[in-house]
Order: sequence, then structure tokens, then C-alpha cells
Amino acid sequence: MAEKNGAPFLKIFGCCCGCLVLAVVLVFAAGGAGFFGLIGAMRNSDAVDEAVEIAARDPRVIEALGEPIEKGLLVSGSIDVRGSSGDADLTIPISGPKGEAKLYAIGEKFAGEWHYQRIEVEVEPDGERFRLEIPALENASPAPGSLEAVDPPRDG
Repeated sequence: MAEKNGAPFLKIFGCCCGCLVLAVVLVFAAGGAGFFGLIGAMRNSDAVDEAVEIAARDPRVIEALGEPIEKGLLVSGSIDVRGSSGDADLTIPISGPKGEAKLYAIGEKFAGEWHYQRIEVEVEPDGERFRLEIPALENASPAPGSLEAVDPPRDG
């Protein structure tokens, strides 16, 4: 049998291309796993859970979305926690039987508890947006940087 010219080159080239494709697939798989792991960690954080709980008790959110209200998968934004303190700036998809919305929350963690400066809900698709009442914590001191902490009320 006669050997064709370039056959060994083609075998080596094919093997290298296969290895290269496999390496690229593995890199993307690892990156995807890291991305979804980060999103999952953010989605399951106490900052997200508490903000969704506040929204789920608001009568306007219940009217717009129905009950039960559930958080979506792709939470975005940032959470930075250092021990018992930290901050969060989040966009959380929420939904109920009647529709979907985005929940926006900005908060600060102080002494292990989240204090929210602002929580808003934007109902989709019409874009109706309203600010939620943030429940006060019983016996809690004001969050650092809040107006109460900077300038306490004066008697007299």
C-alpha cells in the first residue's frame, strides 16, 4: 500500500485541533460554573432573602403580583460582607401568579443586621414603580450614616 503524502501531518493536526477544542470547552465550562456559583451565592444571601420578605408583605406588591411572591434566578448587583458588617446594592427579579417585577434594594449590614436605605419595586411590563415602607427594627440603633445616627432628635 502506498502512503499518501501529508497523512501523518493531518493526523497530528487533527489531534491538536481536537485537544484545543476540548481545552476551550473546559475553560468555558469552568467559567460558567464559577459564574453560576457566584449568582447562586448572591441569590441565597440573607440580604436578598430579607429584601424579598419585605416586598412580599407590601400590599401593593401583593396586589400587582399575587401570592406567593418568589425570587427569580438571576439576581444582579453587589454584596460586600466583612464579618458582621457590609453593604448591598441589588436588583432581584420577583414574581407571583399575576406577573413579574424587579426589586431594587440598597442596604447596609451593621452588627449582623441589614438596614435598608431604599427598597423599590418596578412592576413589569408597564414600569409602574413604587418605594416600599421599610419596617423599623424594634430596639435597634440607627444604621451608621443614617440621618438619625448623624443628627439625633433633640428635646426642648
